[in-house]
Amino acid sequence: MKSRSPAISVIIPTFNRAAMLTDTLESFAAQSIPTNRYEVIVVDDGSKDATPEVCRDFGSRMQLRYLHIENSGISAAKNTGILASRGKILLFCDDDDIADSHLLEEHLKAHKQYPQESVAILGYTTWAPTLSVTPLMRYVTDIGRFLFAYGDLKDGQMLDYYFLLERTLFVQAVVSCQTRRL
Repeated sequence: MKSRSPAISVIIPTFNRAAMLTDTLESFAAQSIPTNRYEVIVVDDGSKDATPEVCRDFGSRMQLRYLHIENSGISAAKNTGILASRGKILLFCDDDDIADSHLLEEHLKAHKQYPQESVAILGYTTWAPTLSVTPLMRYVTDIGRFLFAYGDLKDGQMLDYYFLLERTLFVQAVVSCQTRRL
């Protein structure tokens, strides 16, 4: 019997951060939706730590695929995850992100409300309360707003087209980059 594709693929690039990745995977194992509705793809960018063992430990708790690549950087790791993904919706997370237990449920609801392929859903990210936030970190996120201008966004706001990319554009771009000789 052919297995059904998950609704959402979570792509997590990582490099030598097994301890942080453990907490991230724990948060995805505790999602409010059934594990057959999502897959987690961990792309290991050449780690020399316990990353493979961490992923193996979580493999029985959710649909988790571990992919190892030579150290090539975060973009190559994300592209590898995109090509391996089976879900129609892609969610990119970092290896130090702790997902709220309703994160995937809310993403699926939002995509059901806005089913157009040209819609992307942006969720709010903040620093962990246990983390010591440096002045540089505060500047990058709050003052200079180099990561996301959360303060300028309103709940449910529709953004202009240049903020959004379709999955097919990602896949086409990745395939194009991998087949072209530079």
